[in-house]
Amino acid sequence: MIVESILSGRRRSSQQSTASIASVSIEILPEFGWSIGNERLFGPGTLFQGHVVVRCKEHSARATRLRMHFQGVEAMLTYDVGPGIIRTNSNQLFGVRHTLWKKLDDDDGLDAMTTYKFLFTIQMPFVQFPPSMHHDYYRCTYKLSAFLDPSLGYGEVPVMSQRCINYIPLTETRLLKTPLYLKDLKSKRKQVPSSNMPSVTVKLNSVEYLSGDTVQAAICPQFTGSNSSSCNVYDYHVTMNLYQISTFSADSVPILSQLVDTQSHHIEVQDSNKNNEFRVALKLKEDLPPSFEYSKIMTLAYKLKVKVYIKKRRTSFSLTVTQNKPAEGSRKLKEMMTNLPWPSTAMSTFETDIVVGTLSRGVRAGEDLQEYTSFRTSQVPSPKFIKHIEYEDELPRYESTRLPSYTSEIAHQQHCTTGSIISGTSLEGIRSSL
Repeated sequence: MIVESILSGRRRSSQQSTASIASVSIEILPEFGWSIGNERLFGPGTLFQGHVVVRCKEHSARATRLRMHFQGVEAMLTYDVGPGIIRTNSNQLFGVRHTLWKKLDDDDGLDAMTTYKFLFTIQMPFVQFPPSMHHDYYRCTYKLSAFLDPSLGYGEVPVMSQRCINYIPLTETRLLKTPLYLKDLKSKRKQVPSSNMPSVTVKLNSVEYLSGDTVQAAICPQFTGSNSSSCNVYDYHVTMNLYQISTFSADSVPILSQLVDTQSHHIEVQDSNKNNEFRVALKLKEDLPPSFEYSKIMTLAYKLKVKVYIKKRRTSFSLTVTQNKPAEGSRKLKEMMTNLPWPSTAMSTFETDIVVGTLSRGVRAGEDLQEYTSFRTSQVPSPKFIKHIEYEDELPRYESTRLPSYTSEIAHQQHCTTGSIISGTSLEGIRSSL
């Protein structure tokens, strides 16, 4: 008990003294990356800048170094697979570090009660990594960490700040050159001859969409010769379900299949349009993670399932019954009710794989883009901390060998009626503001 109290006292003392050095935060500049809603997203080849903001306190002179880490990690979350058996796995995608500031001597320290901003610039490699996501069994994070290290002589822990980066891969989407007709996987007839019920097919013009798009499908009735000329009228009830299929890379059976979107449609068919196609749609959620198959931990896919229920609203046999004598019609109707369910129904089931991408149709990612699993572990390209870029609209650095002295130039301009004068003092002011 005495040892624990001493250790806890030391921890509290260290935390209090560290808190008196400075506070640290990470800011990302809004003009970089892609904007979706209020979030900034970054992908392969993108560049982003930000600041590490250090708000110094009374003991800021104890700080000796400001360093920054950028790490990408994917992991299988720990879960029980049986009595006494726990399964877990993790994989570091990359890890880079950079020193933003270092104290060289006593006069180079951080001033107390002063706020500093240290600029950093990171260039992402043109490599396809898994997207940022939090799954029931999987997690992929891209995290920036800033550490303000105090002097070792004080025995204090670094002041730390972290911020996650939203990363998305570049996944293309295309339209099909020819429509895709899905085959009926399950045809259920309730004691009704197939010749008396129409069949249907589902037509799709695309199987690749962005999150937030609408999946468009067409229900195509097909009537045989025996029922095409009858006066039967059919009602269609269509359900469209989108399932997210999660599979660990080491397994062949999905670990999770969950319904993420669903939509139902009821179509009343009249005699005049029973041979027409009927349009149905399914609106996708805005926050669906994209499909990916190149993770070393888990793959993510989507499957669209369409069920079509056909209900016979009026049959030619019922017309025959009503046209006969009441007693005979009642007897035939009773026999029909005994032998057939009323109203008669049929069900058809269709399914196909769906790709949720990130690039609009017509936008291509480039031939140089490679998945990170195509590299050896030690050869995977990593993000880089790069120096501040001097943009084209920035004034060039003055060199006397290339330009005349500004003093002689000003004297020459004074004899001209037009032109602009830039003094040496104003130039230094411009440079200092950049």
